Amino acid sequence: MPRAVGATLALLLLVCAAGAVRAQSEFERGLELFEAGAYAEAELAFEAAARAQPDDARAPYHAGLAASKQDDPARAIEAYQRAAERDPDLPHLQANLGIAYYELGDLQRAAAHLERAHTSDPSDGSALYFLGLIDWRYADYQSAIDHFERAVATGPEYAARAWYGIGRCHQVLGDEALAEEAFRRAIELDED
Repeated sequence: MPRAVGATLALLLLVCAAGAVRAQSEFERGLELFEAGAYAEAELAFEAAARAQPDDARAPYHAGLAASKQDDPARAIEAYQRAAERDPDLPHLQANLGIAYYELGDLQRAAAHLERAHTSDPSDGSALYFLGLIDWRYADYQSAIDHFERAVATGPEYAARAWYGIGRCHQVLGDEALAEEAFRRAIELDED
């Protein structure tokens, strides 16, 4: 009997190792396809990797990124939620969930995920920028300006768009001089 148990355990380990290798191979294939701009194919490869390695959050997260690149926020949310079940603290996951909810028009859920993203990574400009857009949609222009200014401070990725948002807020608030200055800065950054 002990010999049969040992053989069974060895077979089980071999099957698990083969699954992990297959998952890694599909994941790497997905990354290559994603980098090549083949987002639909990349999403399929990431989904295959997620099925082969059900505890790994990276594969469904990347499937969500691929769905997002295909302008399908609902499918992105579904994939991001599967990733969150596996690892809710995966870097950038909460920000991307928030952005996808924003794109669907669910501003409350978007804000909740973006706040969580900002709390866990204050240097994430995307969370601050989209929080500013949510404030804009609620006509809370002072809060929008605050979020946009903080997004600018995180680095260049969202700076031009954030300056444009600052300009729009000042325009609505009736301060044309500040609006003009913000638009000038947005244009300067956009030209770089």
